[in-house]
Amino acid sequence: MAATKRCSQCGVVKAADTENFYRSKRPGDGGFRARCKSCEAIARGKTPPAPKKKNEKTPESPPLRQIVKCSCGHEYTFTMQRLEAIEWLRKKPCPPCQANLENKGPSPTPDAPEVPQKKEKPPVDKAWVDSVMSLLPVELFHSLLPDLILQLRAGLTVWMQGPPGTSKSTLAEQAATALGLKYYYQQCHEFMTRTDLFGFTDANGTDHRTPLWNAFEYGGVLLLDEVDNGNPNLTASMNGAIANGWATFGSGTTVQKHPDFRLVATANTAGLGPEHGFIGRNGVDLAARDRFVTLQVNIDDDLEAALAELHSGREVDALIPEFTKKARKALERRSRSREGLEAAEILATVRKVRSIVEARFRGSVISPRTTIHVAAMCAAGFTLREGLKAKLPGVKPADVETILKEANV
Repeated sequence: MAATKRCSQCGVVKAADTENFYRSKRPGDGGFRARCKSCEAIARGKTPPAPKKKNEKTPESPPLRQIVKCSCGHEYTFTMQRLEAIEWLRKKPCPPCQANLENKGPSPTPDAPEVPQKKEKPPVDKAWVDSVMSLLPVELFHSLLPDLILQLRAGLTVWMQGPPGTSKSTLAEQAATALGLKYYYQQCHEFMTRTDLFGFTDANGTDHRTPLWNAFEYGGVLLLDEVDNGNPNLTASMNGAIANGWATFGSGTTVQKHPDFRLVATANTAGLGPEHGFIGRNGVDLAARDRFVTLQVNIDDDLEAALAELHSGREVDALIPEFTKKARKALERRSRSREGLEAAEILATVRKVRSIVEARFRGSVISPRTTIHVAAMCAAGFTLREGLKAKLPGVKPADVETILKEANV
């Protein structure tokens, strides 16, 4: 039981603590004076203090607003509880300057402090987006169809690499239709001969033309399907037709290349020899491989789901607007990410990549054709990073990232 004490003045028994009695050093009074604090206050002519409620907190003083000149030279209005904080705030930059320092942005001048603003997104080039969207088919298509159209429209020769069944052949056919060009198809195999590609002239003088001959002379998109399954020496014989303006067909007929001739090759490998799961594929000569830019074609989940609906006997026309909407968003992102680089900047970066590849990596050739192709891709709407990755087919993805990081791309 807590100790108590009776006040000698009022006779009320109260708890013997400092809330009710004054402490006393005199012996014999139990450590507290005989008269309680209320009676002591009345004896002195004062109003007795109101007893405190248990757990009652002392009210805090209202916050102060004070203008402080900070170390950056700006005056800033702070809200504080204690005036002692003013000296500490004077040694610090104001909040806008501190935010700029944390974001590594430029420090504002003392005359015009500025709060850092969020970087605005560049506007979408609506005319450019609409020009590509107008070419897309009103049917199901792979999400990479706009990219293939941009590459072919830029005059590039494309190597589409990816797993089986990812719509690579369909992509080439749809791209030809989108560009208003005739579509030609050539299946590649190991027993192909020169006449399979370049044709021949029989004893009667009749030309036996091939898809390559027709596309090269009259214009169109030629698809070399499963090119890494063909004769690598025969593929190398196309180098002149791909890169130059002339080629010899039949039994000596020289043909000038049509300005609308486009070549697309599909493969399951990078064209540098057998890979895991594709042990029967042939390597392509690096000089031939250097004439292509690579488009990695992976499985499009949305297209796969729509094809499952289609082959289950269901109507899929209602899904087409979703594919169109997805393509527009992708093109808008590409429009915002266009870098507008000068030729000198592209050239300097390609040379950095060349020095890194030649020093430590094999399987890729960084020739002047790389500079040409990367510049064409940048002009077509791709980023510099995408252009460089399209020209490093023989390098592992992890090593590609290492190369681009070292080249500051």
